Amino acid sequence: MEHANFRAALAWSMERYAGETKGPARVEKGLRLAIALAPLWEALYYWSEGSEWLARLLAANQEGASLQRAQGFYLSGFIAREMGNLEHAVALAEQSLALGYELDDAKVIASALKLLGIIRHSQGGHEQATTKLGESVNLFRELGDERGIASTLFWLADAELRQGRIQLAAKDWRESLLLFKKIGDEWGITSSLRGLSKVAWFQGDPQQTAAFAKESLALDQNANNKMGMVDGLEWLALLAIEQGQADRAVRLCAAAERARELFRLPILPAYREEYASITTKARAQLDEATFVAAWEEGSAMTLEQAVAEAEHMMIAQETTLAAVSPVIALHHPNALTPRELEVLRLVAQGLSDAQIAEKLVISRRTVNTHLTSIYNKLGVNSRTAATRYALDHKLI
Repeated sequence: MEHANFRAALAWSMERYAGETKGPARVEKGLRLAIALAPLWEALYYWSEGSEWLARLLAANQEGASLQRAQGFYLSGFIAREMGNLEHAVALAEQSLALGYELDDAKVIASALKLLGIIRHSQGGHEQATTKLGESVNLFRELGDERGIASTLFWLADAELRQGRIQLAAKDWRESLLLFKKIGDEWGITSSLRGLSKVAWFQGDPQQTAAFAKESLALDQNANNKMGMVDGLEWLALLAIEQGQADRAVRLCAAAERARELFRLPILPAYREEYASITTKARAQLDEATFVAAWEEGSAMTLEQAVAEAEHMMIAQETTLAAVSPVIALHHPNALTPRELEVLRLVAQGLSDAQIAEKLVISRRTVNTHLTSIYNKLGVNSRTAATRYALDHKLI
């Protein structure tokens, strides 16, 4: 009933009568109401409704620059990104940024830069994303905006991780986690914990990988955060396939895909390739009948049942991950992950990026990401130097 009243108020804000002079003022009120409704749209996954109202309100009054219009374009861009319409999201975020500069409003500028960085990251342009997000976090620091700092650091860390900048990602996720805990942001806490789980995996620490993932998923479940639970399932599916648990990985992937369809949660381009690699590897490890059976079983699971299976997996991980994760000098900050060791061994055998990608069933971009991380950890800058280091230190 209350939602119906909000809709009526939004419709009223766009009514125009002959000779009326208060139309623009009404639209501004409508924009304020729409911005206030954003948490409701997010909680109910009413992205389409929110997008439609904002588009109508922004089109109804194009007179001059105002804070409400800048915020409206930002929110529209945010929703477009959530719906997977990334090119449209860029255009909306750029309009918000332009209004921010026109208004000389540092918070609007910082927010728009953050959104542009997130969108570029979602498109796979991680270096450009890092630049935008870096500018944004600096502005938020100048403003003393802890929520802005925390949310921007979260995305900056994810972009850094995908460039092989593991230590920077760890630092930024730790800071974001502390800030999210300080301001009581549940989404931020669980997302940062999941990020630190990924860092721990790349650093070759299986116990921390499982501990962070377990804590993150439990918090998502307690808060009924469906997006967080789906992200958690996909991350654990990736861990399962790395451990040789192909059937479990398939079940978790299928359950996550079903939840995305049910709750209209698109998987963005930057993550699509990583997600697809799980099923590709699983098909290489399972016969077709077993793969299909596992997929059907996962598709039939509720989100809660899939989370329960993931929790069971993590309990087992705490004792078994160490056995399946042969890493180099776990105590050393430059520890190579199992996958980095595989890549390094193939580099030392003289294989090209394309050949390595084919052999490991990953993309050339992923091979390049691993090589960047290997170079950073070993303190070298070429394939020849990496091979020499590996031979000298008996890593292969």
